[in-house]
Amino acid sequence: MTKMINFAFMAFVSGALALQAQNAPTTKTPEANADSLGFKNAKFSLSAWGGIGVGIVKSTHTREFESYGANAGIGQKATIGSPAFGATGWFGNGANAVGFEASYATLYKNISNTAGVNYKYSLAQIGLQLLYRYEIFDGLYAAAGAGIAIPVITAENTAYVQASVKAKVAPLFSARVGYDYPLTPQLVAGAYLQFSYAFISVDDKFTTTAQSYSAGPFMASPIVQLTYKF
Repeated sequence: MTKMINFAFMAFVSGALALQAQNAPTTKTPEANADSLGFKNAKFSLSAWGGIGVGIVKSTHTREFESYGANAGIGQKATIGSPAFGATGWFGNGANAVGFEASYATLYKNISNTAGVNYKYSLAQIGLQLLYRYEIFDGLYAAAGAGIAIPVITAENTAYVQASVKAKVAPLFSARVGYDYPLTPQLVAGAYLQFSYAFISVDDKFTTTAQSYSAGPFMASPIVQLTYKF
């Protein structure tokens, strides 16, 4: 009888322990917690990217520049936008991240050859901005940024620009939507479409007096990107 009682007791204890283990809360791994807002388990990553920046609408400066050249009888070959490239450092997890980005893009370029003289004028910008990125669902994300645009002006033999052109550092804003695909645990390929605008103005003297013209076109930029996670 004693042996039967001991056996029954042991069976009861074993069953209780098994049931307790079955109903015990599951301990989440760090990987399971990574996809939460905030920066728990956040890591660093670095993205290098390149693409094409396309001006959607000509700026006031662009229109005035081309109008002055046309009135002066100078044939022009103008383009708005060109290859853009840069790098972005990120700190975050699978749900969200903050980043710092440095970029370079040509906003406008005009080349002509008149009476054997080559004319060249271009306006580019160096962009520095802070970004916030939010993953909508696995791989698909949206991001927004704000910072500064540093204008870079190149003018060669542009005699029809009557005074030296000047531009100041200007506010820069951007928004993007993109998709990332992991190639390996560390290497991620992706693509995104970015919209940006820099409030650049240029002081130029197309007439007898210098005037300030809006020179920052609204840009749409399809970009391909490669990211390395540390």
